[in-house]
Amino acid sequence: MAVQSKIDIPGSLPFERPFLSAEDCARVQASIHELREHWTEHHATGYPIDVYYTLGASSSHDARPDKDKRYMRKAEMINPLMREHFGWVYDRLRDAVEETLGAKVVYEPRFGLPGFLIFPDAHEFVGNIHKDVNYKALDWDSSHGTVDFTKLVSLTLALAIPSSGSGLETWDPGDGRDAPPTGYVPYTLGNLLYHSGLRLHRAASTKADTPPYERITFQGFALPGQEAWQIYW
Repeated sequence: MAVQSKIDIPGSLPFERPFLSAEDCARVQASIHELREHWTEHHATGYPIDVYYTLGASSSHDARPDKDKRYMRKAEMINPLMREHFGWVYDRLRDAVEETLGAKVVYEPRFGLPGFLIFPDAHEFVGNIHKDVNYKALDWDSSHGTVDFTKLVSLTLALAIPSSGSGLETWDPGDGRDAPPTGYVPYTLGNLLYHSGLRLHRAASTKADTPPYERITFQGFALPGQEAWQIYW
């Protein structure tokens, strides 16, 4: 049986908790830009923004359905760099999620540490409607015991927000992509958002007429294993 939490999942989601100060966010943002050579470029054909970037090993972007190990190879290479520059953030994240869930939390060592989704120019932005089911492409071996995939918690921290604001749009369970969103959570700089990645959601559309235009979020996922919640990206 997977480890439990002290809150109802997914019933209590979404909600936010204070996590980083504005000064901490600026510190993380500066480190991200110092690591510009390690960003991975991605293309979003058909959206107002054609190019965006990730920093870290992202199962959403780097894993493949046939579990070809590319994602885990990238995680093995880049995790030490991420830990070197953002170790204090990972320590704080583990402690915060442990306190929120009321259960032990660890980082899955074979998978990517939580990383960054970077849109340098998000003055006109349209998010992609999706569910966070990329865990299906990962190799969850027997060391985890029973993993309860129905309790997936998605974690999002806003580090840089366009002048027009940003947030998360959500759909009710059972609604399809053609239905309008039924919920909206505005991002607050430095707050950690907990939400159910198994419900349709997207980053809310924005249109900023004045700077700043940059949009950066810190992203991760948590799943309950037999003895602890496993955090990965």
